[in-house]
Amino acid sequence: MVSPKIWGFDLFKSVKTVSGTFTGFTSAQAKTLNLTGVLTDNAVVRAMRLWISNDPGADTNIVARLSLYNADSMTEDELLREFYFNVTYTEVKTGTWAAAGTGGDCDTTAGLVKNDLVRLMGGTAENVRISAVTDSDTLAVTTLAGAHVVDTGIVRVVEIPGLMQLVDADGSEEIHAKLEFLSAPNATTNVYMEVDVQW
Repeated sequence: MVSPKIWGFDLFKSVKTVSGTFTGFTSAQAKTLNLTGVLTDNAVVRAMRLWISNDPGADTNIVARLSLYNADSMTEDELLREFYFNVTYTEVKTGTWAAAGTGGDCDTTAGLVKNDLVRLMGGTAENVRISAVTDSDTLAVTTLAGAHVVDTGIVRVVEIPGLMQLVDADGSEEIHAKLEFLSAPNATTNVYMEVDVQW
């Protein structure tokens, strides 16, 4: 059987996930990351996800620019794709978001909207969708698997779907990424990046 295609890409190819962390944002600055283990110099990306991976201990809502390049040097003439989005962190504010519950109060809903995917980091981390932003400090979410207590981090999972082909011109079988914070975070912030690669 011939594998079906959309926009010239085979749908039944294998997909692997490569990942890494942009570490130590303390100001409006850029950090770089070379994702290894891609196994090709012509990666077809199926989807990307990014989220704050540490606990900055303070509300964060930063506009960021993600740029993908074709070489380690990551100069603007090597730019392949770019994306703008908010990286957002808040906390459970009062009481506990109960297992099998559907949300509650947080420090702030700034930067979060209905249907965003959020990751609750404390205890056993889990991802849930926002079903409603009730007011400036209240979120309703899809049913929680576990309980999450006061000061548990809530981060927005940035989802970038869609097929895109990247070229690694320096032959290192890597994805060359740069993440830039366009304003300063309130505290040191790390951002985790996951990329689903078709091969």
